[in-house]
Order: sequence, then structure tokens, then C-alpha cells
Amino acid sequence: MSEEISNLKDLHISNDEHQQPMTKGKNGIPNQSMTKPITVDANTGEVIVKKFTGKQRIRKGQSQEQYEAELQHFYEVEKGPVRTNIGWMSSWEEFERNLNGLDLEIKHNRLILMSFLHRWYYLRDYASCLKACNEIQLKYKTLNYDEKKMKREINEINYIIEKCSNK
Repeated sequence: MSEEISNLKDLHISNDEHQQPMTKGKNGIPNQSMTKPITVDANTGEVIVKKFTGKQRIRKGQSQEQYEAELQHFYEVEKGPVRTNIGWMSSWEEFERNLNGLDLEIKHNRLILMSFLHRWYYLRDYASCLKACNEIQLKYKTLNYDEKKMKREINEINYIIEKCSNK
């Protein structure tokens, strides 16, 4: 590893006519013009790129076989890009499916449920919002969670319940 780094220190990068040097601009701010990456090793695909600070970074390459395997996995295993249907957050069935199907130990999944609450509250559907809050609270009670970790979410649910009850 140290040999590779020492070899990179000796590497001289010449500016082509297509590349713009990173010069200090007005008030010491570096020129943020785009520069083309410089190929270090064509077999591995490693290239040197310049960050906006002017420092150089080696970007790891990807072989053609790795690219083909990743592409095949994307289209055949993952079935392409995820498509979200229009109005998916409007249905109660979708909320229940997420409530019962998602692992609520994961914060992102809990935030999906909170998004349903926010949407119903924003649309002034206080009955659905209140019902969903109560179901989420019941589900949270069955979880083995750290009080500190989910304190904000629990406080937000209590706040939404209070506001929905008043309306």
C-alpha cells in the first residue's frame, strides 16, 4: 500500500488541452471548472480525479465483467428500478401493509409510517391520522426499543394525537 502511494507521489499529471488547471480564483476560492479524469490503469479502470479543493483522488475502477454482473443483477434479480404508484400514500391498505410488513427496528421504515401521518394531518383527515397514530403506538409498544433512540418519534406521535383530538 505504501509503495503504491509513493508511486503516486512520483506520478506527474500533465494538463491536456481539454483540462483546465485548478487555479485560485477570486478571494482564494478554487476554480470549480470540470476536469476530465486521468486514467491510471486501463485494466482496472482506476482514474485520478481532482476534487473541488484541488486535491487529487484515485477513484476505484470497475472491470467490464463486474459491470456486466451488476447490470444483470439489477435487471434480473431486482427487476429494474423501483416504481412508486401515484397516490400510494393515500390508501389505508398501503399504510396497514407497511405497518404489518416492515421491520420497525429500522428507522427508515418508521419514517415511512410517519409520512403517512404527516400527509393525513396536512390533508386535514384527522380521523385517519388519529387512527393511524393509535395503531403505530400499539405497534411501538410491542417493539424492544431504546427509549432514547425513539424518543423524538414517540413525542411527535403524542403531539399529533393531541392536535388531532382537538380538531
